[in-house]
Amino acid sequence: MNFLKFFYFAAPALASVNMYISKEEMNRTLGVKAELNYIENGNVNSYSTKFHYRVMSKIDHVSFTWNAEGAVEYDVRAESDDSSVLPIVRIPLKGTVPNHYQEFNIEYRCAGHRSGQFTISIFFHFYYNDTVLPLRLKQEKICESKDGRRGLTGAYDGFEFEEEGSIDRVFFFIIFVAAAFLLIVAAALICYFKRAKKEECPAPQRLPTSFRASMKFTKAAQPFIRSQPSASSSVAIPSSVPCSVSSTYAIFTEKPRNIDIRKALVALYQDREQFQALPFIDMEGTFGEVRFAIWRQPDDIENGDIDDEEDAVCNQEAVYTKTLKKNASTVQLDRFLSDSLAFYGIIPHPNLAQVACAASFGRFDRPDTMMDFPLICYRHQGFGNLKKFLANCKHGDKAKGAQTLRTHQLVAMGLQISSALAHLHKHGIVHTDVATRNCLVAEVNNRLQVQLCDSALSRDLFASDYHCLGDNENRPLKWMSPEAIAAGTHTSASDVWSLGVLLWELMTLGGTPFTDVDPEDVYSMLTKGIRLAPPGNCPEQMYKVMLCCWRSPAEDRPSAAQVVQGLQDFTVQLSQFI
Repeated sequence: MNFLKFFYFAAPALASVNMYISKEEMNRTLGVKAELNYIENGNVNSYSTKFHYRVMSKIDHVSFTWNAEGAVEYDVRAESDDSSVLPIVRIPLKGTVPNHYQEFNIEYRCAGHRSGQFTISIFFHFYYNDTVLPLRLKQEKICESKDGRRGLTGAYDGFEFEEEGSIDRVFFFIIFVAAAFLLIVAAALICYFKRAKKEECPAPQRLPTSFRASMKFTKAAQPFIRSQPSASSSVAIPSSVPCSVSSTYAIFTEKPRNIDIRKALVALYQDREQFQALPFIDMEGTFGEVRFAIWRQPDDIENGDIDDEEDAVCNQEAVYTKTLKKNASTVQLDRFLSDSLAFYGIIPHPNLAQVACAASFGRFDRPDTMMDFPLICYRHQGFGNLKKFLANCKHGDKAKGAQTLRTHQLVAMGLQISSALAHLHKHGIVHTDVATRNCLVAEVNNRLQVQLCDSALSRDLFASDYHCLGDNENRPLKWMSPEAIAAGTHTSASDVWSLGVLLWELMTLGGTPFTDVDPEDVYSMLTKGIRLAPPGNCPEQMYKVMLCCWRSPAEDRPSAAQVVQGLQDFTVQLSQFI
């Protein structure tokens, strides 16, 4: 027995290696906030290694992250298929993989005399456990020509030729600089004398104590990751909640838009060859899947006597794509396309995600060439689905973009979605399925931007959110108003009810409403005045907005535009505490 113990503790631990491109680097280089794993615990991801990582002309290097458990040796080399680009590996070509996570760069230097797309191959060999693990990565570097023939007449590589009259231009330039200097001096003197005469400003007044007490919270920036109540809790609605409802507000019912799907697809058509899907599925259902992809758009520029083949420089853009699997039926295809094109032709809005294009290997105007399901694409450089993002934040999964969300951020997201819904209602469109599962979230200029999206594939991707009451139609019952459940129809007022549930989702970081209530009991519970309980740490003012959205009858609810106004007013109040 002692011998076995000695053997067990003396046996060397097995080594392994990890290598990936971080989500921050993916965002910087491709505009996608997701991690790209090449090797995980010694296992090579064959999907990732087949992905040709495109390095645009403005990007001069890509950072990789790696580490090893145990002793792992390596060697590496990089090769280009053309002398127009030189890859430089910024680590020793032979050495030991660090035991802690560390970044290393591969630099790309374009020669400058040719433009085009060039292939770079990076070869790794890892040596451990008496084995050799080979790895080959392919990258595509885009280079732009720096030849003076592309410049303006009279300039070459940044130097201007001496031309007749250049002395006059210098003379006028000196006069311009002198005049600007005199103006600055004059402005400074004016400011000085005004400040000397300015009386001392009174101290800023604090908000009245009664007003501050009515807000019922003291830390506006308190995170919502902890101390969440059970999502199953519910309460009876208060007898009187002040709601601003305009008498001129007219409720309208959902009407079919009668979009010519084939004509719309022809107008949105793009060649499927221009899209390179990232080597991981963001979300997957029984019949559909969602992926990030890179949309490569040719940039047709006349470049003098340089060959057309060398002008194959493309702009690339990150897109969020939805498509069906091969096992989907024609019925599912019809539903997928009608849902995807729900907002087609609507005037754009910054918080509304609309279809940017539809890609296929065939052509929509020639059905006989169609061999694949359409790839529906949305312009999106961010985290993807809002419900998934909130869940990651709640569980602190930083590898998937988790953040510590604060009250003002959650209120701002609700305001953005409300603005998008008000925009749809302004154009006579009822969404019918307002929920966080039908929103996209990104980070723009260090702020979270949310877009309301259509409901394409939602029933497949979030099957547990939909229930059937015997009519063979799955509905989001726990997001629906009582009159929508009873009549089976949707209105602008039922959209506002769902908007209130979405605000509750935000404040609970993706909580599911009425988790302990059977779907068939939802209607009777709502008609008895039972509503979702206030989330933990939720400001009273925010919960009052939700209760206004859940009023019955429908005429007592505010419009989406009035919800926007209410959230804007609350945002102003909230800013006093930040």
